[in-house]
Amino acid sequence: MEVIDNAFQFESNYTWEWLYRPKEERNYMLPILNVTKMISINFANIFPDCYQFVALEIGLYWEGIYLAVNKDFN
Repeated sequence: MEVIDNAFQFESNYTWEWLYRPKEERNYMLPILNVTKMISINFANIFPDCYQFVALEIGLYWEGIYLAVNKDFN
């Protein structure tokens, strides 16, 4: 859901800078920073999310199956 929040913030900054501010006071960097924020935050969350899914959830699932058969591979 963070992507949706960032998208609305980008739209708000873009609208504010292009439509409502006088030309000499515009700061075009704010919308660009919102785009880089959307990319960087979501990329930074890839590795912890993958670790949580693969190592923890799938690992616990297989461990539960292994314990359900009384630690017998056969």
